[in-house]
Amino acid sequence: MSWLATVLGGTVASSAAVGSSPRTVEADGISFTWSHKAGRLHGRLNAATTGWLAVGFNDQRKLRGTRFVIGRVVNGRAHAEVHIARVPDHADVGSFGGVSGLADVAGGRSGDETWLTFSLPLRSGDDFEIDL
Repeated sequence: MSWLATVLGGTVASSAAVGSSPRTVEADGISFTWSHKAGRLHGRLNAATTGWLAVGFNDQRKLRGTRFVIGRVVNGRAHAEVHIARVPDHADVGSFGGVSGLADVAGGRSGDETWLTFSLPLRSGDDFEIDL
């Protein structure tokens, strides 16, 4: 399946095979690296920030309906959620009756750089599904 990952100013289309080697997209000092393994997308975001990080997935070139992971690291502890864009705002996928499937959340900070890792199922099985 194909999808788009948007990291601020950069967009990448993917059709990576399950069990694929890691791929990376970079834009404006932000990087997103991902691979497919054991039925999941494993991702890592890096950015020169002490604030929020996010990466979005959509099979169309529009914001509405984008399924994205948003997170941050506070006091050495990573927190992340899966949201759905409902322009002009967004909310946790669970508030729309969807399934997050988010796992393996970890993160950290070194100086002004923050990193966040996570995994998502390749298929969520809900009404907001985007084949990853």
